This record gives sequence, C-alpha cells and structure tokens, in this order.
Amino acid sequence: MIYFILLDHGKRLSQYVRTLITACMSIPIILCMKFPIYIDEYCVHDLRQIPFIIGTLYGGWPVGAALLVIILIFRFAFYGFNLLTVIVYIVIFIITALFSSKFNSFNRKNKLNSSILLILFLGILTSFISLVMSDYFQITEAYVFYFIILPPFIIGLAVYIMEILKDAILIRTQMIRLEKMEVVSQLAASISHEVRNPLTVVKGFVQLLKTPDLTQEVKEQYIEHVVRELNSAESIISEYLAFAKPALEKVDSISINREIGYVIEMIKPLASMNLVTISEQLAPALTRGIFNISSNAS
Repeated sequence: MIYFILLDHGKRLSQYVRTLITACMSIPIILCMKFPIYIDEYCVHDLRQIPFIIGTLYGGWPVGAALLVIILIFRFAFYGFNLLTVIVYIVIFIITALFSSKFNSFNRKNKLNSSILLILFLGILTSFISLVMSDYFQITEAYVFYFIILPPFIIGLAVYIMEILKDAILIRTQMIRLEKMEVVSQLAASISHEVRNPLTVVKGFVQLLKTPDLTQEVKEQYIEHVVRELNSAESIISEYLAFAKPALEKVDSISINREIGYVIEMIKPLASMNLVTISEQLAPALTRGIFNISSNAS
C-alpha cells in the first residue's frame, strides 16, 4: 500500500520503480526476521519469503537480487551463517525471477492463481531440499501450517490488494486524461467559433475591395479592418497554443489579477457560446508560484 501511495503521489518516483519496490519489500523482510515464529527449539520460522517473492515477481531479477542480498545479510546478522539458507533462497530467487516476466503479462485472475501455486510449489520444493541436506530438519504439523498452508493465503491476499490498487491508479489516470481532453475539445470548439467571426469579417472586406471605383481612402479603411481582425484571430490562436503547449517552469512572483484576467479572456469565447456574460472586478495582488516560460523566450 505504501508503495502505491508513493508511486501515485510522487510522480518523480515513477522512474525509480524498482528501487521503490526494493525499499518497500525489504522493510517487511527485516521485520519478519526480527519477529519470527518459534515452532520448536530446532525450528524458527518467519514469513520473509512472501515479500521476497512478491518483490521478485513485480520487479524482476534486479529487485529479487537486491532482496536476496538483504535477506542473507540480516539472516546471518540475526541467526548466524547457514549454508542451507543460502541454497534455499537462491533456489527461490532463480525460479521466481524466471517466472517474473510471464507473471507480469497475466491478468489479475491469472496473477492471483499463479502466485498461489508458485509459493506452494516453492514451499514443497525447499522443504524437500532441507530434508535431503539437513539431518536436524523435521516436518511437523506446525511447520506444514506456517510454511506450506499459510503462505499461499497471504500471498494471494497481497497480490489481490496490489492489483486492485494498481487498477485504481490506472483508472484515475485515465479519467484525468479524459477530463483534460474534454476541456481541450471544448476550448477548441469555442476558439474555432471565435476565430470564425474575424475571418468572416476579413472575407467580407476582401470582397468589398473588389468593388470598382473605390477611393484610396476607403481601400485603406477596409485594409485596416482586415488587419485588425487578422490580429484578433492570431491573438486567440496564440493564447490557445500557449495553454496547450508544454513549457519550462519557474518559481517567481505572479500577479494574481493579471493571471485571472488571462483566464477570463481565454474562457470568454466559451462563455459567449453559452450566452454567459462575464463581469470582472480585480484588485492588484501578488503571490509566489510556478509560471510557464516559452522554450524560445529570450
């Protein structure tokens, strides 16, 4: 949950997804080893393999390798060196990393089923390896419950929650994109309506210029009207492009009344289309904030 919260609210963190997964999975790994389950005097068990497998499935072999190093370092720091532990977790890492790419191509249902079957298979396989390599290792009822039966339920719940959160973030992103597209389409419709008016005027005056026996003074008046209307259309298009075009950002003093005035001028065409009259009473005011700078500005 913390991983998706950070990923959703920290857009700059999106380029460090694997680092973020590693950090969010390593903390529960360490806590699992710090507070283990004491099955008997010969068997101390914890659920560290669950965040290890989840991190490797979603992050691939780089995340899995980092988590493997973290597991082994803290395992040896807490309980001392054990060759069997190294072999068991290397086996888990290799199998999970090889399955990771296919896992990420599945839909939610297949991810849920495959993760449950994977951890069940790994639990049985590592138990068999431990039986073969260790004379002290015993499979008890408590071991079967904590190591074979319980992990599939936990990893299934964890994967389900992660998929729900991922879909929620994706849907919210798509909704924001659709809202932006709707705003842009409305602006485009209002601007095309507003540009059509001066172009209609220009067309009329150009046709009038074809009238024979016009005096030079009248021609100049018509041309002046044409230039004024073209400048008006150009101003409308420039404001729209300034709104839609990505630009550099800079923190500086911003005139609130000036920026609100820009916004009012921008939405006036849309208001006019809907028979809405905008009245303004703006007082001078300053604040600190981010404003856009054109990339070709001097």
